[in-house]
Amino acid sequence: ENTFSTSDWDRAFTAAAFPTDWDISSSIQPTALRSVFEFIAPLPVTGNLKAAENQQELDRLSAQWQDFLSAELYPLLKDSGAYFYGNEMDEHEVMYELQQDVLLAVWALLLVILYMAAQVRSMVLSIGGLVLVILGTPTALVVFMIVAGTAQLTITNFIAVFIMIGV
Repeated sequence: ENTFSTSDWDRAFTAAAFPTDWDISSSIQPTALRSVFEFIAPLPVTGNLKAAENQQELDRLSAQWQDFLSAELYPLLKDSGAYFYGNEMDEHEVMYELQQDVLLAVWALLLVILYMAAQVRSMVLSIGGLVLVILGTPTALVVFMIVAGTAQLTITNFIAVFIMIGV
């Protein structure tokens, strides 16, 4: 039995589709609409399947979802200009952007190595010097933690690391 009145449906639609700061009594027309899409994969719920079989089916569906998300859905949404969110979407987006940032960092590191090799005319010294510079910060942090007798990293420690790297 439908317990929603027409005004309830109107309010629900307005809340779901229009911008959150838009007022229905306003004379200003909204410039955007919101949509919500839910993807649901029903699992077979029968008494015949064992827990291990249910877990295998869940793992298979999860792998299919991740493949669909990374190969089709995320590229489509990313290039569309639409705003999107969701637990797995956010996680996938963070990992994708992190991979892109790591790729840029690797290229920057290679450029620094090539520049250093051109300056000192030795690839071994260039790589060794860069490794020493990179290992200097965590080594200093470990020494500080031993001297200070602390086993916790606070936000102050991270700020100090960024300041040391910047200097």
